[in-house]
Amino acid sequence: MMNDADSIRFGIDPAGTMHAFADETGAIGLEDDPPYTVSRNGTVLASGTLRGAGGFTYRPLPTIQVPGIGDVDFHTEHPYALLGRNATALVDAHLVLTSYTRNPPTLHSLQVLANDTPADTVDLASGTNARVRFRVDDDGGNPPQVIVRVREPLDTEWRSLVVSNHDDWFEAALPGSLDGAVDLQLELRDETGNTLIQTWSPAFLAIRDPGTVPPEQRRVALLGAWPNPARDGEVSLAFTLAGGTPASIALYDVTGREVLAQSVPSPRVGPQRITLERGATLRPGLYFARLVQDGHESRSRVVVIR
Repeated sequence: MMNDADSIRFGIDPAGTMHAFADETGAIGLEDDPPYTVSRNGTVLASGTLRGAGGFTYRPLPTIQVPGIGDVDFHTEHPYALLGRNATALVDAHLVLTSYTRNPPTLHSLQVLANDTPADTVDLASGTNARVRFRVDDDGGNPPQVIVRVREPLDTEWRSLVVSNHDDWFEAALPGSLDGAVDLQLELRDETGNTLIQTWSPAFLAIRDPGTVPPEQRRVALLGAWPNPARDGEVSLAFTLAGGTPASIALYDVTGREVLAQSVPSPRVGPQRITLERGATLRPGLYFARLVQDGHESRSRVVVIR
């Protein structure tokens, strides 16, 4: 669930101390103490976990002393579940030290709406009014630049959406062509160069009218891993299904031993993508994936590296 998500609020003062506050219940998952890194030009300056005292809507994060002079980059991420699927929320920020503000661009109350109701699943086949809605705060003199992007399961490129705003609230209509587990990315950039990028992968499930799925995509077929080779034992597979009946995916090593197996959550006709649950540690090497639905199967090679 990523609805009502908020972001980290933070900045760096002239003395080089990072001040940060974060929503305890928002989708960045601070209850799980996710790791963070602060870096400059690719060199890590500080790292740790985002934990702090509770009891407030926003709680202070650990004070981070940033040495030297120059802009810094901040990163944190954490896993969450979306309709039984593995998902990841990422927060990336670029902070300009010479333009400290106690409230650089900040995201509040992000929601995916289907006919004005927060939803994890958006049925675009029924003429649903589907959109993303959120509020942005910024202490700068001018409103920040706001970019909203989406990416479908089989895409490698992001698609930018048209954004409208009313006061501090922003909206972006979701195209009716979306299908499957859709990634969502918001980028906020203020006039001094502070940038906040938040990504949910995936953010929601879009259901398109089955009648619009091309015939060549109405089949049981593994389209391969993405990326391939996969890194650090995390395997994402792209595939198509012939219908909405139960389907399963298994992963085998070169000896034929099954190392991972799971059902496809919310199966439906056409293309989709899944990240396999880590039921076992995958060592670097060659594996074989097997997709099965209604007695039909498809196989594909997967390479795992560190």
